[in-house]
Amino acid sequence: MEKQFHLTLTNRWKATGLALAFVAATVLLLVGSATLLAHWFWLGVPMGLAVMAGLVFLPEIIMRKLATDFAVVTIDEAGLTVQYGERETSRRINFADIATYYTDLGDDFNVRLHHGPKLVLHLNHKIHPQGWMPLLAMQRHFEMAVAEYQRQRPENLPIRKLGFFNRPLATVWLVVFAVLVGWLGWRAWQPFASEGAWGGFLLTGLLFTIYTLMWQHERRKLSS
Repeated sequence: MEKQFHLTLTNRWKATGLALAFVAATVLLLVGSATLLAHWFWLGVPMGLAVMAGLVFLPEIIMRKLATDFAVVTIDEAGLTVQYGERETSRRINFADIATYYTDLGDDFNVRLHHGPKLVLHLNHKIHPQGWMPLLAMQRHFEMAVAEYQRQRPENLPIRKLGFFNRPLATVWLVVFAVLVGWLGWRAWQPFASEGAWGGFLLTGLLFTIYTLMWQHERRKLSS
């Protein structure tokens, strides 16, 4: 029953910091290139080309070097253990402590506990030699282990796999949808608004209503 999975992860804190630094450096370099181009054309052109080449190749190279982590996930009949290679730390989570779990767009594995901080594994599939396959294999084995655990211990609280509407991303889209409906409604109420503006507002409002009802239904079902 016990099985190990070797994963290449992304350290999101490092990745975010590097992305912000890269954006700032890119803006400064583009401004510098434009200034050189205006005064010294022969120097501005190669610098601009170098900046554009850097935009294509440098981000992934830098992320590979500075924002990756490695982990070995061991799943057994009672839970899972995550051993982080770079930090030389480990974390044990028993199935009895898990409330819900979900995967996000095939990249992230999220486990929420009844008490304590959640576990989030960000898979860096771009630099992993097998792409998405390690996380998908781990997810399948995890679900099999959870199903077997719950079959043997029906008296314990159920471990629920969250669907899309129970995830934080669904709430973000709900807010975005609401803002869009408000903006289209404002446009439709302007003087001399076209029939297309009214049609877009009514259609988007209908879709927003359906989305909201589905979101509420799934949230109520989870809390029941």
